[in-house]
Amino acid sequence: MRRADLAEAILSLTSPPERARSIVGDFLEEDLSTLRFWFLVARTATAQAGRQLAAERAAALEGIVIRGLMAECGYLLAACMVFAFLLWVAISVLLVSFHTDIPDGGVALLQWPMANLLAPFWLGRWMARRYRQRAASGILALACFHAAIDLCAGLALREAARSGLGTHFDVILGLKLIWWDVADYGAVLHSAILYATLYPAVVLAGAAFYRMRQSQALTGASAAN
Repeated sequence: MRRADLAEAILSLTSPPERARSIVGDFLEEDLSTLRFWFLVARTATAQAGRQLAAERAAALEGIVIRGLMAECGYLLAACMVFAFLLWVAISVLLVSFHTDIPDGGVALLQWPMANLLAPFWLGRWMARRYRQRAASGILALACFHAAIDLCAGLALREAARSGLGTHFDVILGLKLIWWDVADYGAVLHSAILYATLYPAVVLAGAAFYRMRQSQALTGASAAN
């Protein structure tokens, strides 16, 4: 995989493919180091996404976020099914081969990548297919919404816990789809930071992967013709 292909895939999430190809071509002509090249790609993509967010109408942005949340729920349910199947396989192998049950840490080891990597990656592919060059701004808006909701809900539950109410709230369907641990304010802040950093990075990776595969398919079709 050439770095130019990946860079074009990333920039095409914030601009038309022709424009993304032109920008990457300009960077390649400058004979930049690898670090400098990716720094400029990231800076350009971030600046373009920021301009899109500023120019996007509030109603349109709200529509992207709402549809993104609905799609995310569907992918989380799919991740739950994958998790349940993998858990069944792991338990079966351990019971048959080693006559032991799955350790406590093993369940968490399966849960975390399903909810935090697989489902957001699938969502990124959907966002790239649905919104094309508006995908990056939609993903950033969705990540900001998640972080805000997580922070506000966590702080609210933290204050409720001081009044004697429960200190956490779970919605469990194979995976913990919603979970706030409000033992302290640091845990609330840590969760919000993950939604503002890891979450958009994984969703953007899924979107870039889809866009790169799409570009390769088009190139292959053109070569065949």
